[in-house]
Amino acid sequence: NVIAEVAELAEDIDLERAQTALSRAQAAGDETEDPSALKRAETRITVAGTGKGLS
Repeated sequence: NVIAEVAELAEDIDLERAQTALSRAQAAGDETEDPSALKRAETRITVAGTGKGLS
C-alpha cells in the first residue's frame, strides 16, 4: 500500500524540471531542509524515463 499526498502520471512529469531538482538536491547534500528531495527527484526521473507510473 502507498499513501501519498501527491501523485503524478509518468506523462505529466517534466523531465527537465526533475533533472534540475536532482542537481539541486545533490548539490545541497546533507544540508538540505528536505532530506527526501533527492529520492523524490530520482524517482520522478526513473518514472518519466520508463513511461510507467501507478495504474
